[in-house]
Amino acid sequence: MQAKACWTEGLPLPETLHILKSLARKHFQKGGVLGKQCCALMEHDHWLSLLKTPLPYLDECDVMHLLEVRQGLGFFEKLEPLELGLDKEAVAKEKFFETELTVVKPTIYSGKRLLASAFR
Repeated sequence: MQAKACWTEGLPLPETLHILKSLARKHFQKGGVLGKQCCALMEHDHWLSLLKTPLPYLDECDVMHLLEVRQGLGFFEKLEPLELGLDKEAVAKEKFFETELTVVKPTIYSGKRLLASAFR
């Protein structure tokens, strides 16, 4: 790892990915079957496939596994130098609306007030 003249300077992409992979690997290892799949994609630098991995929010799954996978993915989702050939803002909006329509709205309208405190 090279020394930087200023703490605000970023590291080159290969060094950044090395650090983020080591952090994400720890989360993916705790993420069950889905975590193993994500880890394999990450190790082979299949970034687009990794970031398009569907998360089973509505399926019966271990919540802690899902949380760990989500954390691991978070290291790469907004990494600007990681060129995917996608409009990251458009993808983020699409995921937001998808989550709103499939998770938040049904929860609120079903009478379960699980997320009510988040909107106060």
